[in-house]
Amino acid sequence: MSWLTILNKREAFRRAFADFDMDKVAEFGDSDIKRLLLDAGIVRHRGKIASTINDAKRAQEMRQEFGTLVSYFWQFEPEVATPGQVKSRTRPCRR
Repeated sequence: MSWLTILNKREAFRRAFADFDMDKVAEFGDSDIKRLLLDAGIVRHRGKIASTINDAKRAQEMRQEFGTLVSYFWQFEPEVATPGQVKSRTRPCRR
């Protein structure tokens, strides 16, 4: 499936998934999955729909633990080296 296909369906996804409100999506249940499987405006794949709901639940957990999702992601920002300073790697480079 191409990204263009998904982008062309964005407004339908927005309507189907509660304006992308993760708290609302996390509360979706079996009746919502059945409703979404009948929505011709979105990609109707049970696994993808269930995964989206699961992702919303996991994002809520991350927010609960870190305060915000932004706080979680920014913890991975590498330290900035000052000019002339050699920065050592904290994790091995994978190639």
